[in-house]
Amino acid sequence: MERSKRKDPMKLKHWRWVRFYLIALGMWPKACVGEPRSRAYEYYHKHTLMMCLITLYLQISYIWSHYAVTSFFELGHMLITICMNLLCIVRLLLGLDKAYGPMINTFFTKVHLFNYECHDYNSYSQKVKEIAELFSRYFSMCYLVLLNIAILLFNITPWINNYKNGAFSGDSNITLQASLYIANPFDTHTNVKHWIVLSIYNYYPTYVGGISITATDLCVSLMIFQVMGRIHILENNLKTMGRPALQRYWEIKYKGSVKKVQVEMFSEAENVDIHLRLKQYINDQKLIRAFIDELVKRYGLVLLASYMIHLANGSIILLEILDGRAESLTRYGPLAVGLFGELIIMSTILEHVCTLSDRLGDAVYSTPWECMDTRNQSTVLLFLMRVQTPTVFKAKGLVEVGVKPMASILKTTVSYCAFLKRTSMN
Repeated sequence: MERSKRKDPMKLKHWRWVRFYLIALGMWPKACVGEPRSRAYEYYHKHTLMMCLITLYLQISYIWSHYAVTSFFELGHMLITICMNLLCIVRLLLGLDKAYGPMINTFFTKVHLFNYECHDYNSYSQKVKEIAELFSRYFSMCYLVLLNIAILLFNITPWINNYKNGAFSGDSNITLQASLYIANPFDTHTNVKHWIVLSIYNYYPTYVGGISITATDLCVSLMIFQVMGRIHILENNLKTMGRPALQRYWEIKYKGSVKKVQVEMFSEAENVDIHLRLKQYINDQKLIRAFIDELVKRYGLVLLASYMIHLANGSIILLEILDGRAESLTRYGPLAVGLFGELIIMSTILEHVCTLSDRLGDAVYSTPWECMDTRNQSTVLLFLMRVQTPTVFKAKGLVEVGVKPMASILKTTVSYCAFLKRTSMN
């Protein structure tokens, strides 16, 4: 089947959404996927990254200069925004990786299930395609709706709190709250006009931070869903490989008696077909494994940073929610759902990919290898040796990624939160 006759996965709704948000960051690899690009687009991504770095510097400068007069919970809010900014910067660095664009192109041209040829519309592979696309669409919808709700509530909560405190009624003794505290030469604590300018500006870095974390993680999740579909199809093809069409009888002489034994062996033509199918299955497995390895290389730093930063960030967010105030729950509730959900979802699907890959060994052994000729049996043996290598995700070769590390991080996060809660009460 020629590629021109295949459906273009980039025209699907969920991939159009991902493309829209990645373009907003300057991270969509236009040149690698055949789209026209401009020099301004490349500079825009660098500008976004530089803006986040400058914002990080201004955040640290603000804490350094206001540490003595900042309350415990306000300091926690500042640390949360710094952690979020660090996660944003790590993800924006992907756009500078020269191998990032070719990996995205490989996914769309080779790995995506639309590149898999289904000879039967009612086949198992066609059903897997439909389920994967349907699940990806609703998963993306939920992800992006939560993103926009979290950004809106995070930025609008200071406006509501300042209004309730009477900051807009002319009372100059009110200390104004902000969504993002950065060092600046203006009086943004008591001057409402200066505070409004800062609040309008703050919406941009918080929006960039939110979509950089969500869009990149959503892109990874959607690619992994397609890889999982590929593995399911390969496993089914191996398990449903047919047995010989004809049965043969061999005569065996033993101690003067002759017995007929029914033997199932593939014919010469069937062995040729089996060999071609095994070759195709091996190529599919090599493509899947190579793409998984490339995905881990490109996103290794992102996964490592997410695990490390979540230890501190997650405990502080829980502490802010346990403050008991309604505005804290409104402000940090969606943020907590998003961050903890991202950690759980990413760890779970990566663990599931490892489990599916390890199941291929049983699928290869279930093939009717005893009915094949010597050449095909040797091919099955080599294939079996290849798929028996355990699949393990390690972020930058340092931290294992999966359900167990995720559970350990959640337990440690709760322990840190309990410690900070006791500290704040003293």
